[in-house]
Amino acid sequence: EALKELESSQKCQSLAMHSFLMLPMQRITRLPLLAEAVLNRLPSNSPQLPAARESLRILNGLVSECNESARSMERMEQLLLLSQQLDFRDLKAVPIISASRWLVKKGDASKICLKEGGESAKRTFGRRNQKSHVTLILLTDLLLLTKRKNEEKFLVQDYCPRNMIQLGDTYAVSGLCEPGSFPLWLTLLQNYESRTQEVLLTFSSRTERDSWVDLLTPATSQIEGEKIYEGWDCPRVTAVTPFTPEDEGEVGLDLFDTANVLKKAQGGHLSGLTEISDITETESSRL
Repeated sequence: EALKELESSQKCQSLAMHSFLMLPMQRITRLPLLAEAVLNRLPSNSPQLPAARESLRILNGLVSECNESARSMERMEQLLLLSQQLDFRDLKAVPIISASRWLVKKGDASKICLKEGGESAKRTFGRRNQKSHVTLILLTDLLLLTKRKNEEKFLVQDYCPRNMIQLGDTYAVSGLCEPGSFPLWLTLLQNYESRTQEVLLTFSSRTERDSWVDLLTPATSQIEGEKIYEGWDCPRVTAVTPFTPEDEGEVGLDLFDTANVLKKAQGGHLSGLTEISDITETESSRL
């Protein structure tokens, strides 16, 4: 009877309860909206306010966790598909599937095959060089240069850890590329043979070239002495002693709490993602 009375209310727009709880995922995402509506309708002096606020906080955290789990599952499905599409042939195969890895970007480019390597090739103008089409596959920590065999298969020609890639001066290679193309000079400091390999690529648009430059350029800080780490390439620290926050913006640490360091300043001040009691927060802490 109480449910029928609520469903017939104008505040519910005469919708049945199942209209608000159609599917499991929809149910979870709508719960914070329902809790927020209840919270907003409570009087300012209601004794239920603390419980309502806590319920809303927990529900928002639950939705965030569900979204993150769904995204992780989608990323894992992409890696599973990619692992089936890659053909390493004579190269040493790299395990693709990892919980900490996902596909960042995939795109096509042209690879200029130089007859002379290194700096001598950069100074050689007017030389006719061979060009081949390649598909770049960037994972969180790894770049693969592949050749498309068909719509579902890619032959891996080379690969290099993402943090072992340097970008060269593109203006020095303009004479080696066709007019209207947008070059990008890569130095693979540790390719599949653990050797240094220089690769000259060209893209069909400036936007595409610049997007790859942004993804392959390490983050830097304008503050002297400060070091910024990428989330996929950051050090991980463990608290060897408990820490009590001294300033606003710091977070307390218990013994053996762990954290991923995203920023390190002079004086030992660390900023990053801390994992405490199964809750991940972005905080600053001095270890």
